[in-house]
Amino acid sequence: MGHIALDPDHPTGTVQAVLDAQGVASYTFPDNVAWDFLTPDKADLALAGQVDALCFGTLAQRAPASRQTLRALLHAAPNALKIYDINLRQNFFDSGLIRASLGLADILKLNDDELVILTDMFCLPKDEHSALDQLVRRYDLKLAALTRGGKGSLLLAPGATSDLPGQSAATVVDTIGAGDAFAAAMTLAYLDGDSLDEINRYASQVAGVVCGRPGAMPEMPETLRR
Repeated sequence: MGHIALDPDHPTGTVQAVLDAQGVASYTFPDNVAWDFLTPDKADLALAGQVDALCFGTLAQRAPASRQTLRALLHAAPNALKIYDINLRQNFFDSGLIRASLGLADILKLNDDELVILTDMFCLPKDEHSALDQLVRRYDLKLAALTRGGKGSLLLAPGATSDLPGQSAATVVDTIGAGDAFAAAMTLAYLDGDSLDEINRYASQVAGVVCGRPGAMPEMPETLRR
């Protein structure tokens, strides 16, 4: 609790999630909320220096204050694995912000809609494998992870690839939290030293549980807990 800040001047951040007929969510994020004005203190920076992994996105950098805070935390964590869950929402991104974030990352995680945006923005190849390979090479990444909804997930590291097809038998209740769950499970498995296929399977299984139950944070089965 010591690292939770209170902001008396701005409302708590909220998001409106709307589900389509297939349970796929779209989101609207009001701006000028508390997390747009994050400021670090010495205790926060000290904690950043102790973590094994630090996950960040693009949306969290839409306001100058929080963008500067995030950069300070990243620089205070030189030994942490840095995961860039790209998280492109509404109009809260541009090519300069994405390039700068990729330059700070060890791992990139994105979905197929976000890859389309990056392909057009950075003139990447239309082929998924080639596009991810170019991003890994261009930004010296340890891993790039592409989630494709019902079409499975593709992980690409220097010299290695894991392409996992979708599970047709899976029932989707809603997709809220599935991307975050995939990123979290992928990070745990990577830190545990799993193979690329093992990382892909574990992250997909955890995300599948989230998709199969209502809400963003369902209880995980014992077999998937780490």
